[in-house]
Amino acid sequence: MLFEGRKTSLFGFIWSAVERYSSQLLQFVFFVILARLIAPESFGILSIMMFFVLLLQEIINGGFHQALVRKQDRTSDDISTTLVYNVASGILCYVILFVVSPAISDFFCQEEMCNCLRILGLSLIFHSLTVVPIALLTAEVDFRSQAMSTAVAVVVSGVIAILLAYNNYGLLALVIQNVVLNFVKVIVLWMSLNVRVGLRFFMTSFKNLFNYGYKVLLFGVVDIVATQLTSVIIGKKYTATDLGYYSKGQQFSMFPSVQMSFVISRVAFPILSRYQVDKQALIKVFQKFIEASSMIIVFAMLLLTTMAPQVIRFFLGESWNGIVPYLQIFCMTYMFDHINSLNQTLLNIEGRSDLWLRLALVNKSASLCILLLAIPYGPIMICLSRLFHSQLELIINTYYTGKLYGVGYWSQIKLVLKYVIVALFSCVAVYGIKYVGFNDILTIVIGGVIALFCYSLILWVLKNDMFVNVVMPVLRRIVREN
Repeated sequence: MLFEGRKTSLFGFIWSAVERYSSQLLQFVFFVILARLIAPESFGILSIMMFFVLLLQEIINGGFHQALVRKQDRTSDDISTTLVYNVASGILCYVILFVVSPAISDFFCQEEMCNCLRILGLSLIFHSLTVVPIALLTAEVDFRSQAMSTAVAVVVSGVIAILLAYNNYGLLALVIQNVVLNFVKVIVLWMSLNVRVGLRFFMTSFKNLFNYGYKVLLFGVVDIVATQLTSVIIGKKYTATDLGYYSKGQQFSMFPSVQMSFVISRVAFPILSRYQVDKQALIKVFQKFIEASSMIIVFAMLLLTTMAPQVIRFFLGESWNGIVPYLQIFCMTYMFDHINSLNQTLLNIEGRSDLWLRLALVNKSASLCILLLAIPYGPIMICLSRLFHSQLELIINTYYTGKLYGVGYWSQIKLVLKYVIVALFSCVAVYGIKYVGFNDILTIVIGGVIALFCYSLILWVLKNDMFVNVVMPVLRRIVREN
């Protein structure tokens, strides 16, 4: 039974990774181009506006996405009710944002923010139309369709943004990029869906879905306020350029870590849901997910920390050198983030999203206190406060999984530490490459190859179970096919 869903899990993971990383890679390419055409200040202003958009998007979601995926006996009434709620809340949220935009603009002393925020708000309506198709495709572990929709949307919106930026539209180019991305994604997603959805509202379905979803909604709102509030504070107390460095340093570090955490959790949710009745099997699969994600994420984060100056100079140029310390700190901050995501997934499968909400309230309260202490000492100290809190958060988030399943903090951290130690040795081995005198691209390529070789060799010598029984068979198959 433990390996019953291995094939589905593997293909689900592959397509989920393709969707997440292909879109992020494409977005990264467009960001590199846009960063050379638009000042860091505009990226900082966009980060402030995105705080309000993301908060309203979470309200639009309402936890119904997770509720639909989790419900094994979902009906057409459930789907129709969810769509009606999403669209109605999307329109209402846009009206609210439209009305308060002038006040937000005045608060941050940014005149251009008012009109830009009103345009950006259109993405809320388009986003409301994506919740149902994404939920249905996720429930069927169909990430291929989502990968296609995201890739098409990213390319179309990215090309339009570059054309606008080249013609000196600056911040407006970034705003329109976001709106077009959501618009195109809606069209492609609904074209991919083979289900006809009505526009009818059923109170019975709403109550059933909302009974689970409201807990997810509350957690999402608390999470966004706690994690994105930093952008608001830096944007108000310091400069938009500082916020540009902070936000993009965070985004760079999130590419290998948080994006992979998202992929793992999204695949893990429907797969682990199948083992709800078999606790031992559920724990074993849960631990395998931790090991598999840690083997990749830990190495990627430590390597990026080591090569950060060269990576930034090569991709963004000298004008973005101020981003380097933020990037290095955030790499260490998000290195264990995938464990938090998997713990949340496990509690959601148990139907105990209420427990995760309790943990979220504790975590976010602690985060806010630490943030308030760090604010007077500048953006770098604020960034360091996130690093400190990430370790505290990990201890808190593993409390209930330890209590319910016997896999608490120490049990989980032991699965990760071996990869941390091996990755540290591998990255230290290439640290000296930076001082040989190669240009940035050669340093990145040679250093990366040496680090990967050392990492793989050490895991092979140690006969690491995940590497020997999962990675090696895949590599052998690739070699045979070629």
